[in-house]
Amino acid sequence: MDMEKLKQWIELSQSYQSEQFWRQVFSQKNADAAPNQFDQSFFQGPKQRVSEWPLYDMYLHNRIIWIIIEIPGMRPEEIQLSIQEDTLVVSGNIKTIVEGIHYYVKERRNQKFERKIKLPYLPEIEKPQFRFQHGLIIVSYPVREDEPVQIDISQQDV
Repeated sequence: MDMEKLKQWIELSQSYQSEQFWRQVFSQKNADAAPNQFDQSFFQGPKQRVSEWPLYDMYLHNRIIWIIIEIPGMRPEEIQLSIQEDTLVVSGNIKTIVEGIHYYVKERRNQKFERKIKLPYLPEIEKPQFRFQHGLIIVSYPVREDEPVQIDISQQDV
């Protein structure tokens, strides 16, 4: 057995097991950073992408597009809705319920949000209906007569 190669392998495996190696792997800073300097963004936890919140469902039923958007804990006056060309834009500012206290756990954050929802059919400006009910925004509008609705031919009789 080649002792030199074994020694190199042991040194390599020890470097992979060292704390410094893993700090460098997960650090967004360059490898020249001080060995005891942690990347603070790692300890702040994952950031939720703005495009993923609020959650929504969209479906077509009886030639009406329905969009149901979850906005828990917010009042209707804190939310802005707009239609820009073929996109429904939902935006607002999430605020912590109680401020100025010591939190033991704080997963909810004060932050602005905006979600752009591409609409499958263009609504006529006067046709969309909006309502807010139990933390849900419900948007509906009829499909315009001049726009075709896709038909699933696999469900048709032959």
